[in-house]
This record gives sequence, structure tokens and C-alpha cells, in this order.
Amino acid sequence: MVKYITKILIGDKAMSILGTTRLSESSCYLVLEGNFIEDILRDEQTGSIYVNALGNAFYEEIYRSEKNNLIASPQAMLNLRAYDYIQYLNGKEFEKAAQADYDIRFLIIRYKLQDINIAKKHLSKLQLQEIENLLKSIKK
Repeated sequence: MVKYITKILIGDKAMSILGTTRLSESSCYLVLEGNFIEDILRDEQTGSIYVNALGNAFYEEIYRSEKNNLIASPQAMLNLRAYDYIQYLNGKEFEKAAQADYDIRFLIIRYKLQDINIAKKHLSKLQLQEIENLLKSIKK
């Protein structure tokens, strides 16, 4: 079993706790860890997934902004899901992109969020335009 001093719940389970109806038992945590080589580690005993923020400027910024929280805030989740959305589109994982789209819409409507303040610093102009178009479609 993997143990971390500070781990922040992100992903589907965090979205469930924040109130989405898209339920999942999947536990995904953001950690800052120098002791494992991979960017992502799966704990086979618990099924939990650990995303290592170390070496990724976007994840490190999210981690540092949320390190005092057990669960990522709605604003952090919006940034994470927007970043994920772009990654899924780039990887042609359209079902996962649709799930991220749903989560983005939920967070904006439920929590009245306006901006992807962290993700926009880590996306290209074209990627940012894609997200801004999505955000505009929700705010209408």
C-alpha cells in the first residue's frame, strides 16, 4: 500500500463528493513525490491512482495551491478537468473528453466559476481557445 504525507483527492471520486451525478468509485490522488519514477502510479491493493506533480509545472501549481486540502476545491477541479479535456481530445479519447466536458459544465453551473486561472497558463493558444469556446457555450 502506498502512503503519502500529503495527497489531494482529484478525479471522479472528488467530483462525486462535489455533487456530480456521474458517480465513480475510482480514487485518484495528486501527490508531490520524488521517490517514484513514473508520472502515474497505481496501488494494486487499493486500486488508487497517484498522479505525481513533480516535474509537471501545471500539476505542481495545482498541488501547491491545494496542498492544505484533502479534496481538490471546485476551482482546482475546473482547472484539472479543463486540462484533462484537452489531453483527451489530443489523444482522441472522445468518451473521456465527453466526461470532462460534463464535469466542466457541472462545476461552472453549480459553483458559478468563471475562469481556468491555472490551466490557461499551461495551454497553447489553440488549446486555450478550445476551452474558452466551451466556457462561453456554458455561460449563454
